[in-house]
Amino acid sequence: MRSRLLIGFLLAALAVAAVPAPREDEDESGFFDFSYTPGAPWRELPTEIPARVDEKALVELPVDRRGSPFDYLIDASALTRRADNVVRYLVVVRSPTGARNILYEGLRCDSGEYKTYAFGDSAGRLRPVRMPRWRPVTAGDAFRYRHELLTVWLCDGPLALAPREAVRRIRHGAEEASPVEGLTP
Repeated sequence: MRSRLLIGFLLAALAVAAVPAPREDEDESGFFDFSYTPGAPWRELPTEIPARVDEKALVELPVDRRGSPFDYLIDASALTRRADNVVRYLVVVRSPTGARNILYEGLRCDSGEYKTYAFGDSAGRLRPVRMPRWRPVTAGDAFRYRHELLTVWLCDGPLALAPREAVRRIRHGAEEASPVEGLTP
């Protein structure tokens, strides 16, 4: 009986020791970390904040609202992608009563982070945030639109889409943006 218990214990210890440790380029779950690139570390380029919202360039963002009463609009004229792979956009969050929140933000497709650069006032003018910082995009908060911008509208995996392609996706919907016919993200 003791020898069987000892052999079982030894086999269990060997099985645990045989599991390889995650590589440097993998996270603890074993998935490859695509944000790592050899060479110089990532650097954010300077950001120019638009002066105001272009009301004529607003395009409705089809967002899964899940009970949220808000409408989301993107200013197509303010959508940019630069060499730092940050897609910058101006979003208007509109309530059923007409109240609006205006945000100028950046999205890092490779790391799943966003940064708010400026807030808009009631006249649509933008004022810079004092100390903007990168934060993780989450799917379960009132600002769910960021998650959909990341996963459906502005990114193709770790790469930011060209502004023209992103606006086309937003205007024509997820069905056209999806690589598989009939599949919606």
